[in-house]
Amino acid sequence: MRGVISAGVLAFGTLACGTSHSYTWVTELPQADSTPRVRAGDTISVVVQGQEQLSGEFEVRVDGTYLQPVVGPIQVEGLLPEEVEARLVDGLQGVVVDPEVAVNIGKTREVTVYVLGEVAEPGAVEISGRDTVLSVLARAGGLTEFAKRNAIYVVREQPERMRVRFRYDDLTGGDPQSLAFKLRDGDAVVVE
Repeated sequence: MRGVISAGVLAFGTLACGTSHSYTWVTELPQADSTPRVRAGDTISVVVQGQEQLSGEFEVRVDGTYLQPVVGPIQVEGLLPEEVEARLVDGLQGVVVDPEVAVNIGKTREVTVYVLGEVAEPGAVEISGRDTVLSVLARAGGLTEFAKRNAIYVVREQPERMRVRFRYDDLTGGDPQSLAFKLRDGDAVVVE
């Protein structure tokens, strides 16, 4: 298994540590919206007032939809809970008179990020939505003595390729923008 992780991570390392110096400092990014959005693999709780048979816990499938009884599949990936509510209200028109709907994100799917470079234990790390770059570095055993404290990067391939640079002192010093950066499935945290 370790060989598979290393091979997958190698591609990120080549992109992240190549000769190109294009990156954006995390402090230069626009303030990110921290409101949780629905992702494939999450579970959503749906309550249709007065309609127990239409309410329940539903898993969001790989294609980003969930199967709503009577209505059928509804595309919800990437939406806020209130946006899911609006879609469901539209879908229930003609089925329920004046539908009132509440949607919450229940259980969220853990995501995998890859940590490589000058850390004690490089490899894949399963994270929750609350993990930060600093907590991921801690779970990888911290920086080695050879690490460049001002050369920590997050390399992201989707939805667009980007490379975001961090300073270790900003992470440990509580810089709000450094700590607010949200890691996504497939991100690579690279320490030079």
